Amino acid sequence: MSPKRKAAESSPSAYVLASRPIRCPHCGEGLFRARDAQLNTAFATLLNLDWTDRSARILTCARCGRIQWFADPPTVSP
Repeated sequence: MSPKRKAAESSPSAYVLASRPIRCPHCGEGLFRARDAQLNTAFATLLNLDWTDRSARILTCARCGRIQWFADPPTVSP
C-alpha cells in the first residue's frame, strides 16, 4: 500500500465521484475515512479462492460513522 493511500485511510478526507462531492446521507458530513473491502462470494470461499473476488471502496463518515460502499472508487477532493 502506498504511503499516500495509507495517509488517506487514517485521516478524514473529502471525496468526489462522477464530478460530484460525496456527502453522508444521514448527517450531511463531507469528510470520510476510506478503506478497501473484499466482496466475497460463497463459491470462491468454498474453493478457497477469495482473492479472485472483486473489492469495493468503503467510506466511513467522520461524524456519525455511517458506511457507504462504492464499486467504482471515489477520489480524494483536491
